[in-house]
Amino acid sequence: MLTNTYLPLVSGVSNSVQSYAEAVRAAGHDVLVVAPKFKDMPETEQHVLRVPATQKLTNGKFAVHMPMQSELVNGLKAFEPDVIHSHHPFLLGDTALRISSSLNVPLVYTYHTQYEHYTHYLHSEDSEKLKRLAIEISVGYCNMTHHVIAPSESIRDILMSRGVTTDITVIPTGIDLNRFRNGDGDRFRQKRCILDNTFVIGYVGRLAPEKNCRFMAESAVEFIRSSPNALFLAIGDGSQRKEIIDVFQDAGIPHRLLSTGVLKGQDLVDAYHAMDTFLFASMTETQGMVLAEALSTGIPVVALDAPGAREVIDDKRNGRLVTKHETAAMVAGLQWVQSRLKNNPGAYRDQIKLSVTQYSRDVCVEKILGLYKQVQKEYKEQGTMYDSKWRNLMDRLEQEWDIWSHRVSAVQAAFIAEDISLDDPTNE
Repeated sequence: MLTNTYLPLVSGVSNSVQSYAEAVRAAGHDVLVVAPKFKDMPETEQHVLRVPATQKLTNGKFAVHMPMQSELVNGLKAFEPDVIHSHHPFLLGDTALRISSSLNVPLVYTYHTQYEHYTHYLHSEDSEKLKRLAIEISVGYCNMTHHVIAPSESIRDILMSRGVTTDITVIPTGIDLNRFRNGDGDRFRQKRCILDNTFVIGYVGRLAPEKNCRFMAESAVEFIRSSPNALFLAIGDGSQRKEIIDVFQDAGIPHRLLSTGVLKGQDLVDAYHAMDTFLFASMTETQGMVLAEALSTGIPVVALDAPGAREVIDDKRNGRLVTKHETAAMVAGLQWVQSRLKNNPGAYRDQIKLSVTQYSRDVCVEKILGLYKQVQKEYKEQGTMYDSKWRNLMDRLEQEWDIWSHRVSAVQAAFIAEDISLDDPTNE
């Protein structure tokens, strides 16, 4: 598995890779994770091959890898992989393409991120062109792999509509249901001085622009104004943390916000159990993993109808799926949940827990392993196993050509979309 983000960085992709790797090993298979070297990474770690990198992109939280080195090549040859699994369409994603070609094994790619929603991190004034470029790069990369994993049906449909012709299988990143079901909400409340009768609205995740944080905070404020015992619990950190605080201060209720920063381990699980409902306003997700985590604890979710959320939320069964991007609609969803919890909350929470059994990590990993076997079998049947060194060299050259042709095509598609001539020397 090749990933640009991994421990000690905390992100959806790094968590997903770690979870996948652990579960596949537990099933009796060998997994080697190829990841960049990061500051404060574990001094000793097994089954991980680190490669040199710089950390200049997106404020040092995304790795820019250096060209393939002999240590990486030798390590991969010694490992003798049956399948290469890439988790990004660039940087080490490019390396995954080269490894697949040089070692003559199939490449699977998981589309984790809608990169067009993250171009603001590049601080460019030409965001729209960058968005188109991100889409073209992702689609082109998908079509150079042997199989694509989409974390949700919505993302599969988006990829197909954009021109991905490689076979796509929908497999979400599974979660350890037992871990999240064993928490102590009372302990968390006591530790944070939250009264027993407080109605806690919670959120877990990065506090970043693409998470629609201001709208989420404004919706929470409007609900709290009509519910005197309500509190908003924001777990996570990011550039929008101050904006959330400002929203509550401007509303004159800063004491009704508890912003904890990042929580991990049992503290995070206990925090979920301390919530009465979970609020989610992001429209850029590929899968709703924090939603599944919340639901696995029996906590109903109120979320905007968007990719990732609409696969997890069964409206009125385990929460509310809000179809209008309006604070009034979100408040109505929260009020519906609050009212529903007053009537036999135990039975309702049990129903909620059952709604996410398909997101069990064991279930999802079984699908992953089945896909690996399927792809390997199809790859062999297509006659791609060559003994000729000359043919193998030609394949590698062709792969290099495909990678760079894809990059050039992506740039052209992004800029020509606005009738901008790349040959015009007056264009900057």
